[in-house]
Amino acid sequence: MAFFKRRKEQAAFNASLPGLGGEARRFYRALVDTHQDSARLLLAQGVGSSAMWSMVNTVARTHAVGVKRTAAKAGPRLDLLDPEVQRAITAGLDQFAACLGLRGSLVQAWGAAKAVNERFQAGWQPGRTALWWQETPVAFACILQPAAEGRPVVDGLLMFDHQQFEFTPSLETQPQEGWNKSQVRKAEKVDYPRAGVLHLDPTTGWACADVANEQNAMPDDLFPEKKAKKMWGSTGQ
Repeated sequence: MAFFKRRKEQAAFNASLPGLGGEARRFYRALVDTHQDSARLLLAQGVGSSAMWSMVNTVARTHAVGVKRTAAKAGPRLDLLDPEVQRAITAGLDQFAACLGLRGSLVQAWGAAKAVNERFQAGWQPGRTALWWQETPVAFACILQPAAEGRPVVDGLLMFDHQQFEFTPSLETQPQEGWNKSQVRKAEKVDYPRAGVLHLDPTTGWACADVANEQNAMPDDLFPEKKAKKMWGSTGQ
């Protein structure tokens, strides 16, 4: 897995973001204040010592609440879809995540995977199984580990349709990637219940993909359950 350097102390937040207009600038400053208070509280609660994906989940949830509350205080004049406001939200998330030793791009991917999975679940009609992710595509937050040494990991959204994988990096400047199920040499679940590791064929250009999602949606055809070994007693049963 890709680990992150945990910070022992809270870093100072920067409430200045060049190029923002009036409403977006005021929203950004208020969001930074909100995230700074949240970071102080989370660090005091010991969140910084949690497992990585657990931290990602906590930061994503806290960020979403912070954006919602800050926008509500700003009133109807604020347009959350305005590009400047979106830039402010991304910058605020980056600072908040960094304070807890995470990358904002990974937290962003976690939120995107949650939203995509919610749409899949809402449109699913129960069929041969009782679990939507066994029959529909599934989205994961993903950390791609390059096969070549020295190259940085890439965060993004990984889609799996039970045959093909499609990876969309969090950064628009990075290209999309894709591979098929046969190029996954091994898939294993890790300690955190929503997480797994896909060991990839080097021909993909990637060594492995660390994946997780909030819904704990781990398809059996990707992560097969291990069958418990039978313990034979003296009765032969």
